Amino acid sequence: MSYGTDLQFEKVTDGITFRMTVMPRDTVYINVAYNQKTEKENIYILESTQLWGKPLQRADFSLSFDNSVVIDSLSWQPCTMINNKYYWHYIDFFPGENFIVRIKNAVN
Repeated sequence: MSYGTDLQFEKVTDGITFRMTVMPRDTVYINVAYNQKTEKENIYILESTQLWGKPLQRADFSLSFDNSVVIDSLSWQPCTMINNKYYWHYIDFFPGENFIVRIKNAVN
């Protein structure tokens, strides 16, 4: 893989899958960006690290939304908030639960 290369992926019932080869002691940086239809409860599957049995050394992610969305609750409090964008930064990221965003309204 090289910088700026798109990963081939496959849509499955509840998400996507992709395959990559990572050599022992190597480091891979993946930037995943997507959008989705807004629902009352939005679940982001992050607990898959439990299947690997090892945490990600570092995880940075953000959530952005427009003014038509009012957040009701976040299952994880953001590290930083700037306008309508929330940021999270973790070292040794090994979540035992998925990230859930509940909203008060969904205008599509």
